[in-house]
Amino acid sequence: MKKLTFFFLLPLLLMACTNEKLSNSAEVPSTSEERDDTVSSKNPNLHDFFMQDGSIAHFQGDGNEYATYTSRTKWLDERHVNVYEDNGGVEMLRTYRLGDNKIELLQEEPSDTEGISTTLQAIQNLKPLRTYLEFPLEKGATFDEWAVIATDADLETPLQSFQDVIIIERTFDDGAISRVYFAVGFGEIKREYVANEGGHEFKVTSVIQQIE
Repeated sequence: MKKLTFFFLLPLLLMACTNEKLSNSAEVPSTSEERDDTVSSKNPNLHDFFMQDGSIAHFQGDGNEYATYTSRTKWLDERHVNVYEDNGGVEMLRTYRLGDNKIELLQEEPSDTEGISTTLQAIQNLKPLRTYLEFPLEKGATFDEWAVIATDADLETPLQSFQDVIIIERTFDDGAISRVYFAVGFGEIKREYVANEGGHEFKVTSVIQQIE
């Protein structure tokens, strides 16, 4: 299940404790209400595709033992954010950089990896691994191996109902599909992997359930 590992152990795994405390002078984004930029999929405030500093989100999983996970968001400054995810099997850290029109993934490593970069100084020197999101997010747009398939979807979750949900999709050579659902002001709110095995559909999902 290589693709399933890709979808649920790269996007789902991130929850490491930083080894050094960040400088108290580091600026972090405030709440959505305090930000001045217009928030939309076409003219977004890129900070609104992640949760607020210190937020802990619980995701309800179905179809796989690792689909249930908890994520914690830690802003380092206005342009760098760590997301820590724990799916009960692996604890990993993913780090992102916000640019002018894209969000890039800088690292994704198990939290116990020797020498993992957790300080702002170390992260600033990392080169991007891939593009996480590229703007404007318009239906039909593509980046890396992903395509935007919707920007105005409705989605019911255990947390609440969402409107204007953005969905990106990746299709593998064998027809298996990975989808990620985003809500402005929250970031990722659902992940989905769908494959056909022996003529039967196999689906694994993770959907937001609670935020602390």
